[in-house]
Amino acid sequence: MKLRTQQAKASWTNVTLILLPWMAYEVHNQVSRSAMVFSLRKFTSDPALIGFITSLNFACGLLIGSIVSLVSDRIWTRHGRRKPFLAIGFFFAGLISIFLPQISFLWGFAASVLVYQLVFHLVHPYEPLTMEVIPPAQRGRAGAIRQWLQSGFYIFFFYVLIGQFDRTHMLPGGTRITGETLIYLVNALMLIGAAALIWFCVEEVRPAGAEAERMRDVRVWAMLRGLFSRDLLPLFGLGYVVMNLWVGLEQFEPLLVTEQWGYQKSEFGEIMSYGMLIAMMVVPLGGWASDKFDRLALLKIGIGAVLGLKVFFYLYAEYVAPNAVPPFHMVIVLGLIRGAVSKIMIVAAVPLLFDYVSTNRLGALSCGLAIVFGFVHFVQANSMGLWISFSSGWLYGLPEGRYNYMAAYHYLFVMGLLGIVYLYLFEHWERIGYVKRRSKSATGAPEGA
Repeated sequence: MKLRTQQAKASWTNVTLILLPWMAYEVHNQVSRSAMVFSLRKFTSDPALIGFITSLNFACGLLIGSIVSLVSDRIWTRHGRRKPFLAIGFFFAGLISIFLPQISFLWGFAASVLVYQLVFHLVHPYEPLTMEVIPPAQRGRAGAIRQWLQSGFYIFFFYVLIGQFDRTHMLPGGTRITGETLIYLVNALMLIGAAALIWFCVEEVRPAGAEAERMRDVRVWAMLRGLFSRDLLPLFGLGYVVMNLWVGLEQFEPLLVTEQWGYQKSEFGEIMSYGMLIAMMVVPLGGWASDKFDRLALLKIGIGAVLGLKVFFYLYAEYVAPNAVPPFHMVIVLGLIRGAVSKIMIVAAVPLLFDYVSTNRLGALSCGLAIVFGFVHFVQANSMGLWISFSSGWLYGLPEGRYNYMAAYHYLFVMGLLGIVYLYLFEHWERIGYVKRRSKSATGAPEGA
């Protein structure tokens, strides 16, 4: 079965198949945000250093993912324009993942993480590829399918895998394997499987007006300057707004739950997976709303609701919960509410980002969004780490070596308020015609159609 791009309508079987690599993407994300944090914790307890090393994921997305997305708009090979990057990135990142847990010293692990993240971010044109297979009118419901797939493997990662981190398993033949090694091995298998699906099942159809430069003739810096165009710049700010729907404590959440609150890694996995379980149940509502209602209005509702829930959770955990440690059942309940609201709004609002450009500009948009997401996440990880290290003693009066990871919420509050201000400015621009939305029925036509 071939998954062809630039079609006026895609079967839901094909839509589901092209979205399957999001499962590998999800496992990679959680390995980068949780498993790597626990691996680093064997070498250091410094939040600033942990934040810096884990932020390499975002830095590589900024430096590599953005450029690859942009280049993939301008080239054409006999295998397509995005497919070669995806197959290479998924495959070799999978190979490197196998060896990560075998490294036993800090800077060796940090250097290996850097190489792994550099290779992985070659797959950044994957989202534009999915948008070329899935026509605009189907993207809302496709977003729901994507969230189901990602959510399912999110639950698998946290409920099944992360609690195994410190355990040792005996394989047939007497071979011992640690839970840490098992997690990185599952990640490797998922990535290599995604490479195989992309390489053998996807057929890229050249759209009308697509450029076909040779790789060596592509002028990257000229293309990067082209990002600063009237049609794309406002969307990069909108990408910053949308980030508020999912951004949280990221790599510091595992340390908050296991070190500050004292729960086990398996309990941390339960907390994370239960929140996602309820979120999966409400995903269809988000997909339906995205296709039926104005996505900009949905985003306004979403960012306000998500920021309000963050403020409520912070106040409860810091000032209401006994000894500033929320009971396990309350962490579960609040996580369920936050997960449900966030997931509905992500599914409903994220397709808005792609409503303002043609298919031939999807790579440029993806490049710009990669820069925005990578930069904001990189700044966030390092700012949170430094603020936690500084404020734990200065603001909270904790002794050296003890940290209050809830301090990271201060950054999230500022980020959310800035997002709300920009969103109202963007709405004004659309009202006066400065930015214009494309019809949900619009699609790129294949060459010769």
